[in-house]
Amino acid sequence: MRHEAPAAVPEAPDFLEGVIPYAGGVVPVIDLRKRLNLDASLREETRMVVVQLDDQDVAIIVDQVLEVLRVDSREITSPPRMVRGLAAKYISGIISRAGGTIVVLNAGQLLTSTERLALTEAVR
Repeated sequence: MRHEAPAAVPEAPDFLEGVIPYAGGVVPVIDLRKRLNLDASLREETRMVVVQLDDQDVAIIVDQVLEVLRVDSREITSPPRMVRGLAAKYISGIISRAGGTIVVLNAGQLLTSTERLALTEAVR
């Protein structure tokens, strides 16, 4: 979905942009660049992707969406050892295709259990 300005949540961490209406309720919006400690900027191509973390929908701000793929799990390989540092925990695998390399995000690692609980409270 196209990026829309979320409603602010008081005292939220920097990477939590706020909440947006979705599917008859509201969902928290996480800026993936901020969460990964990268410079964050909105562009025409910026999109939001809604994912499910545990039983909660969460919108993630991404740079762009080129396509949606159905991938056989056998295509996903472990990330190379050179992927190190704090951001490495957010990467669950790599897909190599003729068109390039796709990094598979480990969405389950985006939030700690404390942050998930806080988000659940924020959207009530």
